[in-house]
Amino acid sequence: MTLAILILMIFGAEPVRPQNVGITDYKTPTSRAQSFFIDFNSSYSMKGGRINSGRGNLELTYRRFYDSIPFGYSIDAIGSFSLEGEEKEGTKVDYLSDAGFRIKKYIEGDAFGSLNLHQSYLKSYDRPAVDLTASLGYGRFMNATALAKAVRIEDLLIEEGVISGRMPRENILDLAKVIDREREYREKFGPIYRERWYEDMEGIIRDSGKLTQEHISAIGVLRMQEVLTRERITDRLYGWDLSVGVKQELMMPRKETKRPAPALDLTVRYARPLGWRIMWSEEMVVNSPFGPRFLDEYKVALTSLFAYEIANRISLNINHLLNLNRSYPKGKLALNNLLNVIFIFYIENKLNLVLSEKISKPENEKIKTAFAMTLNYRIF
Repeated sequence: MTLAILILMIFGAEPVRPQNVGITDYKTPTSRAQSFFIDFNSSYSMKGGRINSGRGNLELTYRRFYDSIPFGYSIDAIGSFSLEGEEKEGTKVDYLSDAGFRIKKYIEGDAFGSLNLHQSYLKSYDRPAVDLTASLGYGRFMNATALAKAVRIEDLLIEEGVISGRMPRENILDLAKVIDREREYREKFGPIYRERWYEDMEGIIRDSGKLTQEHISAIGVLRMQEVLTRERITDRLYGWDLSVGVKQELMMPRKETKRPAPALDLTVRYARPLGWRIMWSEEMVVNSPFGPRFLDEYKVALTSLFAYEIANRISLNINHLLNLNRSYPKGKLALNNLLNVIFIFYIENKLNLVLSEKISKPENEKIKTAFAMTLNYRIF
């Protein structure tokens, strides 16, 4: 049983609010999501009125997801740079990068072929570690974030008396599709795109028959802007896929290290929004080299995510990573756990305050903990 399931049992599903639409009702031929964050934190200590040690860390996170018949791709990239200085030992510099690029081509229905190029680089490496995985798989993900935004707008408009009640299913789905087309409006109308965008959304709300006045009031427009441009809403991906392929190391981080044999790579991914404020996802990757060591040596990585939007400006994210490695030829098992509990507080103008507590338990070592308070800026 994964940590995410335990959390769901403790928290329970959120209270059900009467709706005319379910989040998995949202289906579009094209799904996309994109985010780019900058995180910064620093700390220092003083002795006798002067700073004797300090540390600063800068981290960039970029994610992009696109899925459409017959083509899809995803990008996940993280980079960090840190400085740590002490009065007697001088300044230490550390940095790392980790990036993956995946493309897939649908063959028939939800069956697809994919290529996944991954690189990681640490300061201690001689050169980047690069691997390539070619796979065949089945499954697909949908991004229903636009529908979550449409429902959030509907809730606020009801609270403000702008609409008299829940809109029919067809209208709320149409509203979500217009929200999802922001990029199209921007490219077509340029600097004035928001005016046309809001006009079309207002037209759909009016067609629902629930608008209490001829037009949406100023407070109603402000509430819509709050959801569409200011609130932090976790991406609502839902679906699953399974892929089986061959992974080959193209470049080893140490020049003297020989490239290992190709390996079997099995990946299973699952994501499901639970109501309108809870997101749950799982990913399991199993890897074992071909040849005499096949299934005697393997690596298993299980990643769990639980995201809960406590309020419009406060979110809780819980990430759990479990690594299980079996070495060869002795067959010893090594188990490592990493738990990251993150509270995100929206401040203003895309600026967030992030409080995080990391708890790790490497094999045969004591539990390690680390607390960080970070300023997070969302570029887009």
